[in-house]
Amino acid sequence: SMFSNKPSKCRKLHNLAGSVIILDECQNLPASLVAPTCAMLKQVSEELRCTIVLCTATQPLLSHVKIPPEQRLIAREIVPNVPTLFKSLNRVDLEWPAIDEFLTWDQVAEKMLSTNVGRKQSLCIVNTKRAARELYKAVVDIKQNEKGVFHLSTAMCPKHRWKVLATVKLRLEQGKTCLLIATQLIEAGVDVDFPVVLREMAPLESIIQAAGRCNREGMLQNNGSLQKGRTIVFRSAAYRDEPRSYFPSDSWYKAGRDVLESHFLKIGHHPKTDQPEDLNEYFQRLYFSGDLDQKQIQSSRNALDFKTVAENYKLIEDDTESVVVVTWQQSRSKIEDLLEEVRKNPCRSNIRKLQPYQINVRRSELAGLRGKGQVASLFDHMEFLGWTGPYHGNFGVGDEAYDYAMIG
Repeated sequence: SMFSNKPSKCRKLHNLAGSVIILDECQNLPASLVAPTCAMLKQVSEELRCTIVLCTATQPLLSHVKIPPEQRLIAREIVPNVPTLFKSLNRVDLEWPAIDEFLTWDQVAEKMLSTNVGRKQSLCIVNTKRAARELYKAVVDIKQNEKGVFHLSTAMCPKHRWKVLATVKLRLEQGKTCLLIATQLIEAGVDVDFPVVLREMAPLESIIQAAGRCNREGMLQNNGSLQKGRTIVFRSAAYRDEPRSYFPSDSWYKAGRDVLESHFLKIGHHPKTDQPEDLNEYFQRLYFSGDLDQKQIQSSRNALDFKTVAENYKLIEDDTESVVVVTWQQSRSKIEDLLEEVRKNPCRSNIRKLQPYQINVRRSELAGLRGKGQVASLFDHMEFLGWTGPYHGNFGVGDEAYDYAMIG
């Protein structure tokens, strides 16, 4: 709303005056938008008398020297004695890989099954949906069955993910076998508590967020005594052999991994979750890796070019189209009922009811998917897209050949 040029958005701005603005999980702010975001927050703080509260376990450096002095946010801690707090809340031992150590998916699967013998509860977070599917298959092959093994990624519609998470949380509470393979979507806003977490090499803030899913409640015990959880960082052999296929295309995500590898691990400096200064040094180096105002939004703001500002300021790059999954067998009748409501009355409230059953498909891929018969328009009188291709009960949509093989 702060960067929009639409009247409906701008009409909300007066409500911000004199308010407290809370930014939760603020480490998710894209680095390419850090400078204009800081400038805007500083402006509403000074001119609208707002108070900005930043909430995160991995505080980005919003006073970095690359941000112009008049735009920097100088934050002060509202929790006293931060170093002591970090140490008292240190519930995890972070284990780093040896230099040039790479693991195959079979080796990662074996670690998931063996690092927590007796409890058989572990979470592994990988960088891509392809990696998540392949690791799931490796775990099932070694375990010889799928009971207690779960997959989580954005290839699944939200309702599907909620069902998996509910089952995972119940099994964790009951002490049953629970092996979860997930992409980084689980690193923010998802409250799960595993005794062991494995994390594929990634930016430092992602690794620390992953560690937040390990011994989260601090209740892990051994013979009646409290103990720490284990977060094991590993490099995948798949990434080494095919980096483009097993790593996100986001240049800042790659820069974060490179900074961690080059300026920390290769010189034997292993960051710790209870040392905020390590994270501060990391962000100091990371923000030198690129432009903190990549689309020159501040220049457009200064020129009063509000249309360009609105077009360029996007927290999430919206190059996707929402598609309703009509082939998820578990909820097929429910989806058909909701689609019938939309057909009869295509109002906003009826369309919104379908959001839990939608996935996002890149617009650049729509034509090809239509040609394969995997995406089609569901109504004659309006453009409303549905996923009509295979939808796997564990993985959702994904690589066609892989999904067909698993279904067969």
